[in-house]
Amino acid sequence: PYGYMKDPEDKYKIIPDEEKSWVVKKIYELYLEGLSTRKIKDYLNENKIITPAQRKLQLTKMDYSNRYTTIKDNPAWNFSSVVDILADEIYTGTYIFSRVDKSLVNGTKEKNRYLPKEDWGRIQYNHEAIISQEVFDKVQVLKATKSFKGKNTDYQWYKHSPLQGFIYCPECGHLLSCQKSTKKRNGKPDKIHRYFRCRYCKNDGVKIIGTNADKVEPLVLEAIKAKVDLSAEIKKCEEQQVNYEELIGNLEAKKLTFYEKYKLGKITRLDFLEEKKNLDKDIEELKHNQKNLPAEQGNVQEENLTRELMEKYIKSIIVRGNEILKIEWK
Repeated sequence: PYGYMKDPEDKYKIIPDEEKSWVVKKIYELYLEGLSTRKIKDYLNENKIITPAQRKLQLTKMDYSNRYTTIKDNPAWNFSSVVDILADEIYTGTYIFSRVDKSLVNGTKEKNRYLPKEDWGRIQYNHEAIISQEVFDKVQVLKATKSFKGKNTDYQWYKHSPLQGFIYCPECGHLLSCQKSTKKRNGKPDKIHRYFRCRYCKNDGVKIIGTNADKVEPLVLEAIKAKVDLSAEIKKCEEQQVNYEELIGNLEAKKLTFYEKYKLGKITRLDFLEEKKNLDKDIEELKHNQKNLPAEQGNVQEENLTRELMEKYIKSIIVRGNEILKIEWK
């Protein structure tokens, strides 16, 4: 984190960065004086304070510029970096772990769930503090008086476009955020506009071209169709349907065979009921799996871009305006 560096004598420990830890203290000081995060960002840029990315490059010699299509000639602070510093307990000397709970989906794919702050793991006095606990707590109280009182779940941001969470800015590499505006029209249905923009570049005064979701979504769908043989996917789903029907039919026939043996007195009633119970369980499981197949088939036949298609085939997309510059496939 900005303001710290690895201990030269122990790479598993961090110590305050003597050259830049004062910047962290200054950020907290300015916030308590009443400056907003945007005003603090402006102060840091006006005084030409080195950014977290620049300092990381100096300390680690690791250059991340090749992650993006282009990089700004003059890296600048953005307000989100200030927000992150004001919220990070690491500056009080506390080590935070277990922020995310990982669980398996269908026994293979991992699903991450962010835990509430009170459930995070904490080790206090793990390293030297830059900010006292008292100052940190004062800042959190002040932030709470200014923050939005609802929950993230109150605003379903991800429902504006299936592209959300996948498309990135070519200038700074950050995710683009999706905005929706509604235009009232007399005697006609409201006109809804969906577009993406980079809030980081906007805050830094960088001129950018907006991205129209209605124009880019069809382009991405065509790219997926060109990359993936969707007809093969459909055929695979149809074959799986037939396989499930055959398996279920075989188990039903097997159940009938046990019933006939029971009626002929070749097996006891207890044995028949036990076999029937096991077969019914297997049949129910197969029917459940079969029931989920049509939904998957529907996704690949979809005429419009869906989030399911995005999650299945695409890692990220870089766009400039309504032009797709690069697609990273899964």
